[in-house]
Amino acid sequence: MDPQDTFDPAEALGWVPPEQRTQEQQDAHEATLRTLPRLSLPVPELPKGTMIVLPHFLKRPEVIEDIGFEFTGFGQYSGSCVGVSDGNAGALVGAVQRCIEDAPKKAFLPFWPWNYGRSRALAGFRGQGSGSLCSVMGKQNENEGFVTWSESAIALPKFAVADGRGFWIPKATELQFSDGARLDPRFVELAAPMKGMSRAVIEDIGQVRASIVNGYPVNNGCDNYAGSGQVVSGAGSPYTKTRYTTAGGHATNFVAVWNHPNDGYLYLYWNQWPTETYPTDPAAGVRCSAWMTEAEAAKLFRTGGSGGETFAMSNIPSFPLQPKVIDNYV
Repeated sequence: MDPQDTFDPAEALGWVPPEQRTQEQQDAHEATLRTLPRLSLPVPELPKGTMIVLPHFLKRPEVIEDIGFEFTGFGQYSGSCVGVSDGNAGALVGAVQRCIEDAPKKAFLPFWPWNYGRSRALAGFRGQGSGSLCSVMGKQNENEGFVTWSESAIALPKFAVADGRGFWIPKATELQFSDGARLDPRFVELAAPMKGMSRAVIEDIGQVRASIVNGYPVNNGCDNYAGSGQVVSGAGSPYTKTRYTTAGGHATNFVAVWNHPNDGYLYLYWNQWPTETYPTDPAAGVRCSAWMTEAEAAKLFRTGGSGGETFAMSNIPSFPLQPKVIDNYV
């Protein structure tokens, strides 16, 4: 984190639930949903003990070479969670395809502040501020593309922190780019070659598992968030455990699934807050993350994640089965 900025969880909530949206914002959400497919992949049964962790692809040598360093996830200060979580998920999609496709493209870091600001403008948010919609963010990704952080022809903000604690820009910069109507128009041309990132609506926990096992991170907005955790023994297979504890609209990602030897299926909740939000996870070792039981993760679909705010993300619109992902683990 930037020592010049302070983090306050109350200020870092920015997924706007339906009851707080204007009619224009809700209309934008519903119009987007009418264009999106529903994910319908076979729900896999993993061998006991198998853990599939998509952020581990960020550690692969070819991904580090493309990006220029090991990426541990963006952080956020303002209520920009929809944008930051989208940026983290987009980086994961790029890393996975870089490692499993026969003719991969370079892995990349999305310049998420631009996507975030544009999503706000498309959804009817005016001026600088916090808040957006995961649905409209997805449509922005698909139709307008991404600007890559390292290869932009426009000078981009520098990271205030860029290491194992995450990649953070100053809070003032987050807010500057939140006004999507006042962004440099040259970004449109720069982003155009990277159009096409697709989303498919997820409506149950089985499809969350299927999505991750096939290499597709799960981006979601929820009425509650998991703001703390503790390391549990797991009867010999320890991990950091969390649950939904606090009310507040927040966007995050699920990025790993583990058929735990003793505790059944677990799902890794990847937040974009300070690293110390949760104790370091002894199982997956992903920054600012903790595991939820399947029953806990399924609460997402009763507290905001239903109604089209939980999505698989892919660079391939058809969301095919990708057995090469699981081949890396089994």
